[in-house]
Amino acid sequence: MFGFTRLAVELNEPPSPSECVCPSDSRQRPDQRAFEEANLDHAAKEKHRVEEKQRTARRVREHGGDQHLPRWFVPKVDDYTGLPCHVYKGGYWAMKQSGSFPPGPDIF
Repeated sequence: MFGFTRLAVELNEPPSPSECVCPSDSRQRPDQRAFEEANLDHAAKEKHRVEEKQRTARRVREHGGDQHLPRWFVPKVDDYTGLPCHVYKGGYWAMKQSGSFPPGPDIF
């Protein structure tokens, strides 16, 4: 268990087939799965592949003049610190409860 508590290990368990999870849920990352299964060489290759895929998508988006807009958060300036932050705008839990998330970008 790599020194993690049982709770920490279970928090990152892959979702069951009956569980509705957002397509971007990090538990579905192939590099994360490989790492947790102690397949470190494969995990490193998958991590590189996923990161390159995401970088390429960002470059294509920027080249086309598109801007990434987070689905569940809005950027704002924190009232107390004056620093940029993101604030939850709602909708995630309703989607999860309905059992249906809209398709998102293919990030994995």
